[in-house]
Amino acid sequence: MFKKLYLLLAFVFAFQYFAFSQRSKEFGLRFSANSPWLINQNLYSDDGIDYGFSYGYSAGLKAGIDVYYEFGVNAEILFTHYASAFYENKVDPHWSRSFSLNYLEMPIMLRYKEDKFYFEAGPQLGFLLNAQSVQTHLGDKDEIRSDKILYNPLNYALVLGSGFMVYEHEHYNIFLGGRMSYGFNNVFNEDNINPTKVYYPYSIFPNYPLSYNPDYAVQNLPVHTFYVGFCAELSWGNIRHR
Repeated sequence: MFKKLYLLLAFVFAFQYFAFSQRSKEFGLRFSANSPWLINQNLYSDDGIDYGFSYGYSAGLKAGIDVYYEFGVNAEILFTHYASAFYENKVDPHWSRSFSLNYLEMPIMLRYKEDKFYFEAGPQLGFLLNAQSVQTHLGDKDEIRSDKILYNPLNYALVLGSGFMVYEHEHYNIFLGGRMSYGFNNVFNEDNINPTKVYYPYSIFPNYPLSYNPDYAVQNLPVHTFYVGFCAELSWGNIRHR
């Protein structure tokens, strides 16, 4: 799979460079600090489980081109860390479960530039690198699972963002902005989840019997990725900012 991925990445950047070699172009680095969530629809009606605030990040490379006046296209390769936590607040308030997912993401962003501001939107394809869950009780980590087979290897998302140039130099520019991403497909691989019990990850407690809450097994609803982040870009090249 990784061989095909490398070929795809090489094709994306080669296409941008050669197809638009006569147009202005830029290259750069990108970093964002995110507040990520795993949106678990199975927990919407359960007031005994709370979401916990989590931190994540995204970092990588970008390449952009001007395609028509104020419009440009950016291709990016990003390493993104998602994290989310759930807490039991009724049966046993000392239990919690946290998730950690790492993806290699490839957003293709259509960017509109006006003066020093930009607005962007586009699709994103994510490749799961690794996944881990940690169950904690009374402050002790009593279970750590890294069952990557339980997760979907691909994640399809829509990305929206905006920002502005805070520093302009002859050879490079610095941008600050924000970005939001929402994944459309299920984070978890439904073919590898046991539907006969409250099974991780649809419940935060995989070993509880079905009688704990049968709705988890009956609903079997998808879980989506979501994040809102603050981002910074360092770009160099000859992109024109109107």
